[in-house]
Parts: sequence; structure tokens; C-alpha cells
Amino acid sequence: HLWAPATGGAELTVTGEWGQSHTQHVQLLQGDSNVTVVLRAPAKDIKLWWPAGAGPQQMYGLTVAVASGSNINRGLIASTNRIVGFRHVALVTGNDTDPEFVKRAASEQGTELHGMMFRVNGAPIFARGANMIPMEELEGWYSAAAHVAVVQSAAESNYNILRVWGGGIYLPQIWYDTCDRLGILVFHDM
Repeated sequence: HLWAPATGGAELTVTGEWGQSHTQHVQLLQGDSNVTVVLRAPAKDIKLWWPAGAGPQQMYGLTVAVASGSNINRGLIASTNRIVGFRHVALVTGNDTDPEFVKRAASEQGTELHGMMFRVNGAPIFARGANMIPMEELEGWYSAAAHVAVVQSAAESNYNILRVWGGGIYLPQIWYDTCDRLGILVFHDM
């Protein structure tokens, strides 16, 4: 929750490690504010993230900073950093290389043969993994190190996917970040 006077607004800057940056003037009113910023990531500048065993896990830094809107006394209000990976993921439930199937499936629900696979960056991926259920009845007792250890164990077992059970919970950010870093694709039931 950031606040800037309605009269001055603020400057929001998003910078990607791949060399793109965008700044726009925003009004941040007291309370919740939503801002949409488009930051281009041209294919020529980006290397894709791949699941373990299919290629490298290329990640990029992303910085978001908000500064007061006054050019005279511009000051940083807040900033944050994230690491992101770029990938194209499709859950395929039929022969998506057959144009007739694709046309027919566009208006149908369900699957053709009750099968499914993941296609990542255009390549079919053989899923090697497990189901992730809550590690403790009273979730929240596990440390960040314990969540990292679970993902490291999966990677050392040559897994490339973990399915988060839909009756479970959203895991801490460190768990998702470790999955990205180690090439574990997350299939999160909703």
C-alpha cells in the first residue's frame, strides 16, 4: 500500500535485466491501487526457461520502483526486486498437431482420450514428478529452509514437475522461487 498525494502522483519505473525499461506517471490514492505496466521482452533478447532435463533455467531480474512525482524533490517511495523466467506452457489433452482436432476442440469441453501432457516452449515434456501435499497439519511451522529442502530433494530425484494438490495451500514464495531456480514445473490445482 503506497500513497502519494493526488495532486502530485508518482513515477513508476519497471526495469528488466534484459535491457528494457518503462516509466509512467501514476496516481496512487490512499488504499489499494492497481497499475498495469507493459514491459516488452523481445524474443531476440530473451532466453527461455526450461524444465530440468530439457534445457537451462534462464532467469532475469525485474525491478519495480516508485518515486515521488515532483521533479524538484524526487524521492524514492518504495522498490522491490523479483526474478522471472519466460516460458510458454500448454496443457495438451489431444493431438494438438492435427488442425481438425484443434478446430473441433476449441468449442468442446474435456479431453479426447482422457490423456494429457505438457508442451513447454513448443516441446513435449515427459513429466517426472510427484504430488505436493501440505507438509504439516498446522501449516506454517516449517522454515524456509525446509521448503527449499523439499524442492532440492525433488530435483536430486530427477523430477521436473511438482503438482500442488488443490485441497492444499499456497506454499511460501521461497518454495516457488526454488522450483523456478531448479527447473521444477509447478502444476497447481485450483
